[in-house]
Amino acid sequence: MSSSTKTDGGGSVDAKAEEVVRTVMLPTYKMEPDLNKRFNVENVRRIATSTLQRHLKGVKYTDDSAMEHSQRLSDDIKRSVLALDIPRYKVIVQVTIGERKDQAIHVASRCLWDASTDNYASASFQNEHLWAVATVFGMYTD
Repeated sequence: MSSSTKTDGGGSVDAKAEEVVRTVMLPTYKMEPDLNKRFNVENVRRIATSTLQRHLKGVKYTDDSAMEHSQRLSDDIKRSVLALDIPRYKVIVQVTIGERKDQAIHVASRCLWDASTDNYASASFQNEHLWAVATVFGMYTD
């Protein structure tokens, strides 16, 4: 069995040495999360509930502080949820705070998503001065 040779101006080169190795790269996107890396509603609800209680226990409602509290709570909840290691999820946190008087309130949200991968968790808190509702949306991005 003989191999062919080519000249390269400076001598002979074995043809097998010139074989080109081609690497095929497959796409890295995933259409679904791994089963153990999904948005876990119970864990997220637990985080939101404990964060609301920790920050708002004993707090009195004022118009000026409500916005500051809701922003800080949203940031803290989001940071804690992202630490759960749920890759490829976009996490959106919405916190609503209001003064507690003799009234009823309903808080509702809508979101367009894939019901097989996306989910949400909600938690609420109230004391004698205020009420708060935190909603955390987890949307899978491919």
